[in-house]
Amino acid sequence: MRADRLPIRFCIVTPCLNYAGLLDRTLLSVLTQAGDFSLHYHVQDGGSTDGTLERLAFWQAAVADGRLPAGCRDLRLTVASAPDRGIYDALNRGFAAVTAGGPPDDVMTWINASDLFYPGALETVARFLRAYPDERWVCGRRANIDEADFPFFIEEEIYGYPRRTLAAGLHVGRSFQWIQPEGMMWRRSLWDDAGGRLDDTFRLAADFDLWRRFAAHAGPVVLDRVTGVYRFHADRLSADIARYYAEVDGCLARLGLDGPGRAVEAEFARLAAAGDPAALHRQGFTARGARFANGEPAGGWGMTHALPDLAPGWPAGAGASPDPHP
Repeated sequence: MRADRLPIRFCIVTPCLNYAGLLDRTLLSVLTQAGDFSLHYHVQDGGSTDGTLERLAFWQAAVADGRLPAGCRDLRLTVASAPDRGIYDALNRGFAAVTAGGPPDDVMTWINASDLFYPGALETVARFLRAYPDERWVCGRRANIDEADFPFFIEEEIYGYPRRTLAAGLHVGRSFQWIQPEGMMWRRSLWDDAGGRLDDTFRLAADFDLWRRFAAHAGPVVLDRVTGVYRFHADRLSADIARYYAEVDGCLARLGLDGPGRAVEAEFARLAAAGDPAALHRQGFTARGARFANGEPAGGWGMTHALPDLAPGWPAGAGASPDPHP
């Protein structure tokens, strides 16, 4: 079969507990994705009592009876509700349900019960993966909205996530900027290679740990498009930043990565201060990005290299370009 006709199936999970107020917008952003792909969307509920289950029943019926017509080859919405041990236990249960019996080239991701997929996100990823079928991990530029859906931040550049800095666990907003899980997608084969589950002993930082494990096998390609949108709201788990960093630091210390991580930071800071993007590339501090040829629907993706985005003020005096084109 020609690469540009390869079937793509997305397996997407939303974990939720008492999110009736924002859940509809999340579900709409997933269920209205259109394009040449199949989609199995699964919501793993933790035993909600606020009307969430009633909203999920509404959307299941709308998909089943055609009131919400499918914009893709095949659309499936499943729901399970049972007490769990937290968001990562819920995600593990959800992924086990949605990928059961599936092939290794299925495309996996999750979207939390307040966040959104950008319109066209799945078709964007599907087209890229057909053009580059050996790639196993992709994402888009970061974007944030508030509770009223106002988009107050959209990343303007492609910033890379080098395997070297990912494996060292450095993309947590202190030296290198965060990875946004919303819009991050990967092949099931990569998931399996990295252990096939999120570590549910974490309460806030299991995504950090998953990206670190992925980086032992592959690096993400950052697409010059927005794929997912993170919502800032009062009840978001990530607001507890002190607990998040305690989990990150505890993990790095257990694995003996805290010292090596500081050495990687110091090497990057030295090379960045010298203003030599080519040296940063040679030392593994760039990652791949992909730009689409604007203005032509049949245009192709062009691969490039990009430096990582840095936390504000770190390192002092670094002036490296975000796109060194080495």
